[in-house]
Amino acid sequence: MQVDYISLTLRLTVAGKVLQRHTSASPSQVGEELARVIDKYSREHRLGYYPAIEFFRQVAEVDQSLIDNVEQVSWSVSKLAREEVQSRLRPIFSTIKFQSIQAEAFSLPPVRPNQQSAFEHLVKHYTPKTDSKTVHHRGTKTQRKAFNTLLLVTKSIPLW
Repeated sequence: MQVDYISLTLRLTVAGKVLQRHTSASPSQVGEELARVIDKYSREHRLGYYPAIEFFRQVAEVDQSLIDNVEQVSWSVSKLAREEVQSRLRPIFSTIKFQSIQAEAFSLPPVRPNQQSAFEHLVKHYTPKTDSKTVHHRGTKTQRKAFNTLLLVTKSIPLW
């Protein structure tokens, strides 16, 4: 028996008003405040990079409730995106499994403190506008082809 999987990374956008209904904190305010705290810390400690959020769990001078808010917003974004992908692909595929879901905010920011507009880029990084998903699917070659075609189309259709 041959088992086939498809691994894909998708960037999904969740509309702000939809996200607002599912979170208690304003995602844009949380993202901006977190960027401000991380930018200040990185500059004060003369770091040549911005550490990932997880690093700040161990830094006493960072308000941990701010990180909790980011996690709550991230969880909501991931849940909404997972539900949307499943509802759109369920009619075509019998099995859809998510191996991992990671909000971009928890990855290492792709900007350095000495770059132009570093703070604005950092705010964008921490404000949940996109969410990466990896979807694995078992199926025949025909199903995989249809799956890939659907994903290309889905990427260009607003989710909400």
